[in-house]
Amino acid sequence: MNMKKVVALLAGATLFFSACKSDFNLTAKWKEQMVIFCLLNQSDTVQYIRVNKAFLGKGNAYTMAGVHDSLNYKNLLSINLEQWSIGGGTRIGSYYIDTTSSIPQDTGIFANQPQVLYRVRTGAAVPAGYLTKLSDQSEYHLTVTNPITHYTATSVTQLVLSVGSNLNGLPGMQITTGVPVSYPFYNTTPNNPYTIKCLTGANARLYNTILRFHYTEYATTGNTNKYVDLNFGTFRTQGLAGGETMNTPVPWSTLTHFLASAMGNDPTVAKRVMGKCELIVYSAGDDFNTYMEVNQPVSSITGDKPTYTNISNGIGLFSSRYTFDDAVHWSKPLNNLTLNNLATDPVTCPLHIADQNGNPSPSCQ
Repeated sequence: MNMKKVVALLAGATLFFSACKSDFNLTAKWKEQMVIFCLLNQSDTVQYIRVNKAFLGKGNAYTMAGVHDSLNYKNLLSINLEQWSIGGGTRIGSYYIDTTSSIPQDTGIFANQPQVLYRVRTGAAVPAGYLTKLSDQSEYHLTVTNPITHYTATSVTQLVLSVGSNLNGLPGMQITTGVPVSYPFYNTTPNNPYTIKCLTGANARLYNTILRFHYTEYATTGNTNKYVDLNFGTFRTQGLAGGETMNTPVPWSTLTHFLASAMGNDPTVAKRVMGKCELIVYSAGDDFNTYMEVNQPVSSITGDKPTYTNISNGIGLFSSRYTFDDAVHWSKPLNNLTLNNLATDPVTCPLHIADQNGNPSPSCQ
């Protein structure tokens, strides 16, 4: 999951939490309530914390949503992210936090200029005395305080375990497929397709496996490096101890129809030369899963939504995610048999995909 997607999710969440309900007392005195979102990811060098405020008024909610002060704080907040031992027995240290307005919020009904995000640097130089890395061997305490009103919200989370990690005997995610020299997606026995085999890791509830196909497009307008992502959807674990089998088969027909749809038949393209295929696996924590489940579209007659938050004295989500993207071991070319069959298969032949010698099939010229 990239930052643009995360920001889009948070924007939608703000809409949900600011919605008016008929049983509210609209004449009651305004009460401050923070809306906080943060997903820690040890594979990222920067973490982001978004803080808004819930709003309620007598006017049109959509009109108020377009007013910057309705959901954004005028003053800077005091935010503290600390690393503690599991169980909270020992404080290990804290992280340097500043702000940024460089990431734009998607346009819509909400005021989006400027969007202030609190930035935690976990992979760059920071002032002395601050931590610079996240550790899946610890837990994390978040405290957000408004220094003007002294309102404070808090939360605690653990990280999803990294590949190769181990915590008190619980494993991180493991890839059990042999590391290929090249990807053998074409299989002469269709009932036994190439399969990405993994074991889940501790603290992770959701997984999403993606194969990213890099290629170079040779067209009349010039040569362009591109990629397309084959997304296999979401896998939800039964428990949080890890070690569950998570296999992702890649049938030949799935691959060919995906490439045909994603690349498209472009008459200006003379050929497409396939590059490396990149394996990417995303995982997310249990609280993130619960939040997403609760915020599925309402199917009941009443239209009432349940609410979920793990923020104490606030609303929102403080959880974790993890991105596995090993460019050394799992970014590999397609094998010759796969290339040759992509060039000639009736589904992909019109794409002018080059064979092992760099030539598209003459039958599709």
